[in-house]
Amino acid sequence: MHTRLVTYLEEQLAAGVIDPDLLATADQAACRGYIELQERWMTSALPDGRVPMDALLDEKDEEFLAEWDAATPRRWP
Repeated sequence: MHTRLVTYLEEQLAAGVIDPDLLATADQAACRGYIELQERWMTSALPDGRVPMDALLDEKDEEFLAEWDAATPRRWP
């Protein structure tokens, strides 16, 4: 997902939607716009139907459950 987001942001930069000079100066409007752009991408469905934020949260859930299982002692009847 990270690679897809970076690719999207690079496309937006090339299209002139993102102004890196304004971001470098911490222009509040530019920073808000940049965050909104990322949030919109993270919550919109990809062509394959997945929503990036949901996919990332699912990955985190799987990682958490695996760690939980590893840390929880097994009790056999």
